[in-house]
Amino acid sequence: MISSINKLRYWYHDFKKSIFAIRGKLNKIQKSEGAILFVKWDIDGNYNTIEFGNCYLKDVTIRIRGNHNHIKIAHGVAIYGGILWIEDEYNSILIGKNTTIQSAHIAVTERNKKVIIGEDCMLAEEIIIRTGDSHPIYDANTNQLINHGKDVIIKNKVWVGTRSQILKGVEIDDHAIVGAGSVVTQSVKARSIVAGNPAKLIKENIYWAFDR
Repeated sequence: MISSINKLRYWYHDFKKSIFAIRGKLNKIQKSEGAILFVKWDIDGNYNTIEFGNCYLKDVTIRIRGNHNHIKIAHGVAIYGGILWIEDEYNSILIGKNTTIQSAHIAVTERNKKVIIGEDCMLAEEIIIRTGDSHPIYDANTNQLINHGKDVIIKNKVWVGTRSQILKGVEIDDHAIVGAGSVVTQSVKARSIVAGNPAKLIKENIYWAFDR
């Protein structure tokens, strides 16, 4: 069931001590099945939709500027801080089942772009994921834009270390590991470890487990 934001009082108990600044028309937020605590809602636009499974969010900012954007957070997801940021139109952030994020700055900009994070992923603190560069860069001879945005796709059971950056156009395949402090500018193969700035292949044919 998708509930209109005009009926916030009906499910306010699901959004304990959250701050709402929502402008525009026909923005819709699904009634939460989990715990949404101390979240700041900063939405300015129309026809935006946010869906929750049975998930846990605390100290997260959800910021949208534009129309027809979509955020979907699946069952079992836990996000403990950071910001989900969308600008422009028809963009999306999709986070799959049982993924945990300690804190992240996830920014989707330029029309019709997306960040997809799969199931059973583990993202540590201060992660940055971006589909664009925030500001346009032009060729001085042709005046053509040269830094178009691109989707970011993180598949299932990916482990991303503290303070890593995942930049536009990157696809990280299943069971991969990104070392702490890495800047990932190229796609990462399944069951491999990458690390460094820029991130380079360290080892292939690995797997990892959640146990300590």
